Amino acid sequence: MEVGQNIFIKTQGNAARYSGSKIIETKLVKLGRKYFEVEALPRTKFEIETMQEKTDYSCDYIAYESKVAIEEEMEKAELEIEI
Repeated sequence: MEVGQNIFIKTQGNAARYSGSKIIETKLVKLGRKYFEVEALPRTKFEIETMQEKTDYSCDYIAYESKVAIEEEMEKAELEIEI
């Protein structure tokens, strides 16, 4: 990961419940040893190891390095429901 790279954010939990499941394309603006920040959510930190929002409660956002990874995960979830 490097500053300026495109990052894709998927809403989940309460964020998805109240505003619908969205995919947000944004840029990585700050990269530290443990956390990174994106342009679209300036007060939100993401853990590099898990790519999840840093929070004490349930996370509302998950970051991905490609949109294909999000689409594959969503397809997998749909197939699991069908089984």
